[in-house]
Amino acid sequence: STSSIQLNISSLSSSDDSVSVSVIKKYYEAISNHDASEMILLVDDNVEVTFLEEERNWSGIDTATEKFKMWFQKCPDVIVKDLKISKRTDNNEVLIVECNFGNGLRKMR
Repeated sequence: STSSIQLNISSLSSSDDSVSVSVIKKYYEAISNHDASEMILLVDDNVEVTFLEEERNWSGIDTATEKFKMWFQKCPDVIVKDLKISKRTDNNEVLIVECNFGNGLRKMR
């Protein structure tokens, strides 16, 4: 399954791009440290996460808090490796994040 987190950066300047990349790196560092509290600080209160399987979609900071904490309880071996952040430009500019959490490469946008 593939998760999708889209960050529309079409209106951001290149300095804003670097801020976005910095936040993404901090978020993945928090994942690496199994720090759900830090992850929560880095997402918007109105966060929306979508999957190819629509029944897995969720939104909101309360749900994020619960899911992040449960992730590390259910998957204590979660790691972050091969983190790659790139920018795709078509109709919109989108940051593409690729990461291996210990069970294969995942691509998110």
